Amino acid sequence: MSSSVFSSTLQDITTTKLSELSRRRTIFEDQKSSLLNSAQLQSGQKQRLAILVEGLKQCFAVKTAKRKRGDRRGGAGRIISGSTDDPRLEVMLKNFERFLEQARYDPSISPKLLGDWEQSLTKRLDVQSSKYQYAALYGQLVTEWLSAEKQESTAETSSDDAMEGFEEVNTAARDASRAEWEQLVFEPYVTDEAAISEYLRHLFGKDGKNKQAAKALEALRMEVEAFEIQLSSSGQFNESVLRWTIQGLLNSNLLSEEKNAVLKDFLASSVILREVADVLNMRIATFHTWSWETEVPIEQRRHVTGAFHMYIDEDLLQAIFLQFIGVKWSVFFKQAFENFSNYDGAWTSLRQPVSRLDKKRREYFLGPQAMKPSVQSKRQGLYKSIFFMSQLPESEYSNTEEVDGEEEVVITVKSGRTKQTARKSTGGKGPRMQMAAKRARKSSRYTSDINDEYDMEPEDEIRQSSMATKQFLLHLVSTEILVNTRLYGDFTCARSEFDDWSPSLPHSTVRAVLSFFGLSNKWLDFFQTFMEAPLKFTEDGSSASTRVRKRGVPGAHALSTICGEVVLFCLDYSVNQQTSGAQLYRMHDDFWREGLEPTDPSLPVGDIRWGFLKLESSTGRFIIDQEMVDKHIDDLRTQLQDKKSSVFSWIQAWNTYAGTFFKSNFGKPANCFGREHVDMMLSAMNRIQTPMWSTF
Repeated sequence: MSSSVFSSTLQDITTTKLSELSRRRTIFEDQKSSLLNSAQLQSGQKQRLAILVEGLKQCFAVKTAKRKRGDRRGGAGRIISGSTDDPRLEVMLKNFERFLEQARYDPSISPKLLGDWEQSLTKRLDVQSSKYQYAALYGQLVTEWLSAEKQESTAETSSDDAMEGFEEVNTAARDASRAEWEQLVFEPYVTDEAAISEYLRHLFGKDGKNKQAAKALEALRMEVEAFEIQLSSSGQFNESVLRWTIQGLLNSNLLSEEKNAVLKDFLASSVILREVADVLNMRIATFHTWSWETEVPIEQRRHVTGAFHMYIDEDLLQAIFLQFIGVKWSVFFKQAFENFSNYDGAWTSLRQPVSRLDKKRREYFLGPQAMKPSVQSKRQGLYKSIFFMSQLPESEYSNTEEVDGEEEVVITVKSGRTKQTARKSTGGKGPRMQMAAKRARKSSRYTSDINDEYDMEPEDEIRQSSMATKQFLLHLVSTEILVNTRLYGDFTCARSEFDDWSPSLPHSTVRAVLSFFGLSNKWLDFFQTFMEAPLKFTEDGSSASTRVRKRGVPGAHALSTICGEVVLFCLDYSVNQQTSGAQLYRMHDDFWREGLEPTDPSLPVGDIRWGFLKLESSTGRFIIDQEMVDKHIDDLRTQLQDKKSSVFSWIQAWNTYAGTFFKSNFGKPANCFGREHVDMMLSAMNRIQTPMWSTF
């Protein structure tokens, strides 16, 4: 259903519930008032208690068994257990009935005790009144929120200007973002495929200089051939496969709310899933003739920080089909590249083997040596388990669900102008010029303790979230600075990333790399067709022209991730070979290099930054850039002003922006950051919160 229909339906449901709630509340309050009046008319405590117990049964609809013949006890009979959704109330009433029966004969039950019982019963009535009151308040807030959403939707659809109500600067930013994007994706950038193949031949040892790399490459190509056969076998789709495929789509934020709602309906019906499986099995049997069939709608979406991103909105069956193929190839390449890196002698390691003679000499002077992991082995283990090809999933069931607000602040320098943006998926044209090598000098202010686990969280948790991986990398860098400056007095760190990686990736480069790794022409043509999508902007209306994409890959697609990662794997291996085993800590197009090597004068000059953090070369600490924070505080104030018509909308904006976005970009506290970092975070959050409450 559409978002407007969904909101209308939800509002109808809420209105009905509020009406029923009001009816029940009125009945309860009438019963409560009558009960308390009746109790007050009694002069004896025992009589008041008896009336309250029987009255609570009526107020809370507690069922009782019929009184048996010959049973001389008062009341309406024994309470039936499980007759309400409040077992504690049932037990309390049962106990009071027995205590009252005992009080008839037991003089040790004091008036004070009877008074406490009476107070607890009365309090129970007051608690229920509060529950009804809070439930009514919650319902009113939901109604207010839905009404505000409906008003905003009506204003957007009825206005001649689709962006009416937004500031002019937002409209200008949207238009500028689209113009820049169009200039990238609709203008082809043709690379020399023959030259790329020749370079890869030398890199992967096909020139005879690295026989182990050449053997590992041939093993990889054989894996590709076997996987193509496996993927082309019949019956790829079934109900189980469709469930993980659709769940991955729901977590990808690729489709609109309406289509996500339809996908959830699919998951609720085994009959629909079987029908979809039949259609897609026929489609994958002829994958080599696959096409987009018609133009693909594309739209801009504004993220929480104001940055605009492009999303295509393809047909549901197309989306499921492409998601399945993308995930299958992603899982395959993840394993294939890991196998290559583990192939004996193919991947250079910084750990140099110790000869038997050296081992004997060491044992002669130091005695028997225990086989313990070294610092270098720890580094390699973390690199392989967390950072190596981290964008590719371990299995088909590895789904990463994005959290609203978990976006990295990015500073971009273009044409002499600096601007702040944010991103969920990383991207790149060329190395950003503000990133540079920075040395961290030894400082007497290093007071943080360093543990042997690098402030580690469980590795599986780190891998499941791109934000968690980035936070862990910051901790790793800080720990390396502390260790190396204390041991050697010096440390070098460099960071760089590609601008607009996904939109600017040349199709010819992707095809050349995939071909080098052994993909057949059928699959190469499939990837080419996927990349050359016929796009049409929804905001331009039905008469707008359709333009074929000539560069880059669609965002949020599993197939797009493959196109980028197979190219960047070559970068990882090139760095490994050229530096005799150095590790490039890379998360998609964002890569870090660290060590004791001298600074190359050809590196660009600038600050090492991540989010709101800047690395001080004099202290080796990450500090919060307060000027960047101030700019986003202004943006937050503007967004909160727009949400004043609804409490829920205001709170949602606050939680997303202040509760998640700011907190994420301040960096997660850890021992390696020290107490000073926590103090900076608290100070910054205080600056954010102080002026904001005046906006509501």
